[in-house]
Amino acid sequence: MPLISFLAVPGSPGCSFAHTSRASRLIKSIIEPRISQSNCVYHFPTPIAVSSISSRRSTWSVRVHAYSSAVLASFQHLKGPASGCILYRSLEPHVPSARFTRYYSNEDELPERASVSSASVLDIREEGNTRINVDEVDADGRPTATPPGRRIQPSRNKTKARRQSQPAHILDMMQSSARNIYTQTPIGKIDLSYTSPRRRGLGGIPRQRHRNTSPNVISAYRSPPPSMYTILSRYIETIRMSPWAKEEYELKKQELAVMEAKGYSQSGMERWASSLMTGSSLTAAEIFQPGSTMPPFFLVLLFLRRKRMNTFALGIVFRHVELRLQKEHVSWSDLKILVIRMTRHARTIWPESIPWIASVFTSEAFKIVNSADSNGGLSANMLSDVTHFCNIFLSLLSLPASLHPILSSHGQQTAQFQVLQFMASCTPAVIVTRNGFRAVVRNQLAHEKTPDEREWAKLKGESWPPWRKNRTAMDEEKGYEFGTSRASRILHRMYEAGYGDRSWERLAALYAGWDTDLSPTIQTRTSLPYLSTQYRSMARLHNGLWAGRVQATRTRREAWACFLAYEASGTPARQEVYSAMFEKLHYSEMQREEPDLTRTDSMLLPGDGKEVVPEPESSLHLVYLNETIPSFEQLYWRMVAKGLRPTHRLLAFLLKATPSYDMGMSLLESAKTDFGGGIQCLLEGTYADAAPGVNIPGYIVAAFIEFLCRFGRFSRILSTVAPGLSPDEHLSRINSDRHYLLEYAQALLFHFQPYYRPAWTVYLRKVVSTSGGRERETNTSTVSLQYKIVCNLVEAMEKRELDLDDEQLQLVCWSISRTAKYALQGNLATDDAQHVLSSGAHRVRSIFHNLVNANLDINNTAADSSKISRLVPPHIPPAGVLHTYVRTLGILRDFEGLYSFATWAARHHAEVMARSNAQNSGPQALFRTIIALRAGLQGLLSEGRERASSDLVELTKMEIERVEGWGWPSDAEVEKYVSTI
Repeated sequence: MPLISFLAVPGSPGCSFAHTSRASRLIKSIIEPRISQSNCVYHFPTPIAVSSISSRRSTWSVRVHAYSSAVLASFQHLKGPASGCILYRSLEPHVPSARFTRYYSNEDELPERASVSSASVLDIREEGNTRINVDEVDADGRPTATPPGRRIQPSRNKTKARRQSQPAHILDMMQSSARNIYTQTPIGKIDLSYTSPRRRGLGGIPRQRHRNTSPNVISAYRSPPPSMYTILSRYIETIRMSPWAKEEYELKKQELAVMEAKGYSQSGMERWASSLMTGSSLTAAEIFQPGSTMPPFFLVLLFLRRKRMNTFALGIVFRHVELRLQKEHVSWSDLKILVIRMTRHARTIWPESIPWIASVFTSEAFKIVNSADSNGGLSANMLSDVTHFCNIFLSLLSLPASLHPILSSHGQQTAQFQVLQFMASCTPAVIVTRNGFRAVVRNQLAHEKTPDEREWAKLKGESWPPWRKNRTAMDEEKGYEFGTSRASRILHRMYEAGYGDRSWERLAALYAGWDTDLSPTIQTRTSLPYLSTQYRSMARLHNGLWAGRVQATRTRREAWACFLAYEASGTPARQEVYSAMFEKLHYSEMQREEPDLTRTDSMLLPGDGKEVVPEPESSLHLVYLNETIPSFEQLYWRMVAKGLRPTHRLLAFLLKATPSYDMGMSLLESAKTDFGGGIQCLLEGTYADAAPGVNIPGYIVAAFIEFLCRFGRFSRILSTVAPGLSPDEHLSRINSDRHYLLEYAQALLFHFQPYYRPAWTVYLRKVVSTSGGRERETNTSTVSLQYKIVCNLVEAMEKRELDLDDEQLQLVCWSISRTAKYALQGNLATDDAQHVLSSGAHRVRSIFHNLVNANLDINNTAADSSKISRLVPPHIPPAGVLHTYVRTLGILRDFEGLYSFATWAARHHAEVMARSNAQNSGPQALFRTIIALRAGLQGLLSEGRERASSDLVELTKMEIERVEGWGWPSDAEVEKYVSTI
């Protein structure tokens, strides 16, 4: 049991000499004679913060923690061999501190006087088999005095829980700039990476991050033996303290033995440290490239703690994990951390890889379970942990992805099925808890309707509620069971498993097609973005029920009737319900289509999208309303009259959808104090001088930029220099000059450079859709300037390690193709024309390769790399984006790029066809892409009619024709295509 004693000034209330335990007697016998000889204790120039005396095998050490180097200078005059001085953060803010240790071979050589003042603390430690501890440190790292006669010894579990995790210690050794690259547990929160949340209610002690984890916090624990963690953390700490310490750093004998036993060297360890502290994720991921020495597994976990990384770097890590797991096994705790962190990044930048992550988990979990079966089966604790994590993992797999959340639900469903299959194959079978059922239901709500669900949707009458209306005699037998959706069936299975009906289940059932009173609603495709599967706020769920009733309607009239019922219920006004009604008023009406029972999968049905359905033609089917449907602006003022002010996501939505500029400015004025005054900084143009506490989310910045772009107008050539105006001039121009709105939007974008990609998309769309002068007017100077702005935006995103998404690639292609046309016609300056023709093809190909992860298919030296590339599916853009990309390459005469695209499309033809079939016009757009491919090779898309070589055309034709269902376009189809562009 590690023990420490903190000694205050003798005779003070904090002095621990009154204790009668063995620890106190030992402390008194060693220290008290030396500090009580006289009132004039050993004086240093400034008070000592912490000093310690410890012994190991008759070797004593005195350690001084001081507020200034002057203390250490005085301490150096004492006899005895000394260790180096290490600077560190003081207990007091803005005060430099240092640590110095001096060793003595015998107790008699110890200093007879030690400085002890009211600002000083003395720490005595015996480093043999017994160590002495009396007091503790508080959350700020300061010692707390123990009252006389009272001594509480912490338990072993409590001691371990207070000890900082080794990965967190490595991160704390870094400079603040490098440490900010990684996600860290907030102060006072539980670090769930190394603490099971299930122990919180069973007397367990979770590991929390203390307010101060720097070396000045007095450690109450024995120094751990040398390991890869301690070696790496000591090296990082050394090079952080001194820039020239890297050349002088040497491993200790024990550390060198540990490194050599694991097959590593000091140079490799230095490379790992450099990788951890490198800002560029792509550069840092080089230590995981095939062919290099495989680093320790904990470095993979640390790398995945990065807040952000690009897709190529994540692909390198995925490939490394696959190769590594083929050679070694991973523990259950490491496997949980691995799949959670990989899933977090995949949801953000690579949703297609989620099924592969699930396969990694299930394959490794099978190995662990089979190994346990050979040793008598899983223990009760292990089975409980497996059950808990599998259901939590199902919940993580149900969270909507950042990219194409609805389309990504197919891959998430595949991943969930893999986990469920693993749970069912275990002996005994791993049960599905309430969280697991909810996760599966949530994923099913995001899927398109099945043929039976589509048929049931067509049987719903035009009145409200939409009760079944028989159209043929065969519809008589189609009752409740026939109209039950997949999500509803899973809810019934959950009820059969013994779980009761709660508010969350009622909300899910409402979107699945049935209200709480078992009346039918419109089955609505949703990802439930505002409620997690574990949300327990009854008030929020109750508001979600009313918001769901408004959303699960077809027309604005039906939605307004539900909204009036909500107000009549006496429920206080809440943002969720107003947000649902605003969406119904904002989105357009879909075109009316005659019902066709022979079409089961092509017609867009109510609930399939955000669009609303036109009102019924017959007045008999209209819902009775005691108030007319308001306009968007009228609903806003109605909400304001109720005393409700929009915030957060609703504020962002209203900014993007506001029909008038005045209403948008009123929204911003009402929210001036939000985000620490960040909205006011945006309004006044003082964002550059904002206080440190101002933190504006990316979605708010994106909404404000979209608001400026919607009402901004190009009246002159857009300047690439940020406007530098005073707040008064800024307010004057923002209300009178529409062109200034676009200049201000550009300045905001380049200042914040948000990681929220829609902010870049909004401005990029505005620049590309307008040519820099008056709307829909084009001239050579504005086209050239537009291209430069687009290039600057792309370069800024690349510096931020932001991969361009599908729409951004399409916008860049449009800009480059239009500029290239002007260059080929001789309408651009020579330098501008040469620049776009020489670099345009390389730019779009680089963006495309990064987007679809084509870099993983080339330069693979490992034997199993091709297998891994197939296991981790690529990202497939929509067919319309593929068509724009191919057409741009054809205009730029990049024939090798066209052949490269053909080989990529043929290799991943299954995924390409599945992605195109997911959209109504996808197959037609894919066919146009193949036609554009041939037209580009024949030089029909650019000036001069330069053609590709016949061999290259033949190779491209072979790639296309070897895919079943694809064919080489005919001459007539090519001529028709060229005549329409």
